Amino acid sequence: MDKFIDILYEKIVGNLIKVIGLIMTLSILIQIFSRAFMKVPFSWTEELSRIMFMWFCFLGSGLALKKKAHLGIDFFVNKYGQNFKYVNQIIINLLVGFFGFFMAFYGFKIARVMHKQVSSVMRIPMSYYYAVIPVTGILLLILSIYYLIQNFKKENRS
Repeated sequence: MDKFIDILYEKIVGNLIKVIGLIMTLSILIQIFSRAFMKVPFSWTEELSRIMFMWFCFLGSGLALKKKAHLGIDFFVNKYGQNFKYVNQIIINLLVGFFGFFMAFYGFKIARVMHKQVSSVMRIPMSYYYAVIPVTGILLLILSIYYLIQNFKKENRS
């Protein structure tokens, strides 16, 4: 399970975020170049950078959760004992799991409805914009289940 999580988040999601960031940066640079030197900006670059930004942020949130780089308040947790920390981690992982489940469930519904609408410039289905919501929900759900299993294994070893 550890190897699957590492491959999924570090290799697949991590590299996908790098590619998306590169595409977003290049489209913004093309937009700046065309606006400054050609006096006629490309309209598709703004839309492409917008969709890449959405995917970058949402997938980045899943990767941040994996690396435990998300904002956390340790001040109150560190004042209490080990049992409180254990219960706190279980509650947090359950909440993240429920949030991921609802993101995936309703994200699929939104993406399905938005497939009929196309974007204004690139004429691609708007579901491509919203598909990142269920993908991120699934990633959060997988990670929360993984962390719950890790917490229970750690408690059983103690």
